[in-house]
Amino acid sequence: MKKFDITGKTYGRMLLCLLAILAIELAFLMLHPLVHIDSGWTAEVSNMLASEGRMAAPSWSGFLNQEDYFFWRPPLFFVFEAAIFKLLGFGLLQVGLLNAFIILATFAIVITEAKKLYGKPAAIVASAVLASNFMYLLHGVFHGRPDPLVGLLNLISMKYLLEYSSTRAKKAFLLSAFFASLSALTHELGLLMVATVAIVLVKENGMKDLLRTLLQLVKMAAIFIAVFIPYLLYASMQPAIFSEQVGWLLGRHGSIQNVIQDEVIRYYWAFTTNSGAMAPWFAFFMALMIFTAIRRDFSPIPLAIFMHLFLMFFIGNKATYYYIAIVPLAALLAGKIFSEISMDEMKSRIAIGAVLLTFLSSIALFGYFALKVSPQFDFFALNSALASEKYGMVVAQPAYYYAMQGRMYSAYAIFNRIDRGESLPSVISQLKPGAFYYDPLNLEASSPPEFKQYLLEETALVKIVCARNGRVYYDADCKDDKYRVEIYKPKQA
Repeated sequence: MKKFDITGKTYGRMLLCLLAILAIELAFLMLHPLVHIDSGWTAEVSNMLASEGRMAAPSWSGFLNQEDYFFWRPPLFFVFEAAIFKLLGFGLLQVGLLNAFIILATFAIVITEAKKLYGKPAAIVASAVLASNFMYLLHGVFHGRPDPLVGLLNLISMKYLLEYSSTRAKKAFLLSAFFASLSALTHELGLLMVATVAIVLVKENGMKDLLRTLLQLVKMAAIFIAVFIPYLLYASMQPAIFSEQVGWLLGRHGSIQNVIQDEVIRYYWAFTTNSGAMAPWFAFFMALMIFTAIRRDFSPIPLAIFMHLFLMFFIGNKATYYYIAIVPLAALLAGKIFSEISMDEMKSRIAIGAVLLTFLSSIALFGYFALKVSPQFDFFALNSALASEKYGMVVAQPAYYYAMQGRMYSAYAIFNRIDRGESLPSVISQLKPGAFYYDPLNLEASSPPEFKQYLLEETALVKIVCARNGRVYYDADCKDDKYRVEIYKPKQA
């Protein structure tokens, strides 16, 4: 019987097949956006940076002074997104294009590193893990968040950290520290990669050369400070706003018990709202980590993943999204474990199976959209319809910033201000909106009772809008549709 073997041509064809599947998936996700709340918020900050040269979120007027300056997140992702807006204009496609490029770059590095470290079959398996990861692609493209960029920078940092572990090259260590610092400049989650680099340095050198270890740590700290200096100089222009926003972030979690409870709820949400589509990848990921723990493998890649697993809860409150930042490292770990299989023919068979699994996963992705997402908002059509309405300043959830840029307030900003003790009449009187765009699907559970009561008593329903497959429907045609936007106008306006 002819043996399966991944030689030059076979390897190239399999990689080309994986790349084609990934490109089709990314193009599909870009053209069928299901915009997340964070995406609109992030896009607003980037759009303000592109147009006015400052990070700000005017739609969040009155909440922690975000309308003046935004220090909620470090700036690197906003800088890249602002550059895209400068070059290509503002819009949904542009946001998808940035994250698609980041994911393709991540895919390329996973392939080259896995091939160099573990061989061609392992490179196929590692890249297949990335290309078929439903959660990584869905959240990475849709949500317009910085997590995929954090994942890319962590991966580059790990590339040089592995080189340092094997060669003790000073340049490799410094480059690893540099890219880990850039990761932290993208999102505070990157601090865990900075910590990983420092731990590997101490672990590799131990107490044998304490002076050299301390000197390397000082160099690493200098790199970190140098990377952050421009941002800190920018923040020093508004120290009160900076300290207020950072202080709110540091204090928002409460007790450790609250953090754990919040994350249990988020994981439950991740499983239930996506029809279990993400469950296989959570199971696969946890199997990787359990297998690694049993073997007591705490080399740099598993160490970085364990650091994120155990500490990401305390960095932020969205671990189901932060998972995206460690998927590239998990792909490399899968390649590493796979490379340790002793039977070469079995390796080739599994690698070919991984390509087939990626193909089947892409079919499942498209099937999921056909059954679950296509009946929902057509954001391109809906945004076009909302942008044409003449209500002046409106209140809407942040995802609609794409349609209402420059003339909206965030409903979530209102809710946060109420949570902090302000009365709804006071907030409304300050904003004087021309209309309210109420999205029942997204706002029903999170709206405070006062806001719903206000809509009932102080406003009149003037229009209901929904969109499907490029067509926009109004009032009776989508009145009972849960994927709709209700437009209210204050009675006295």
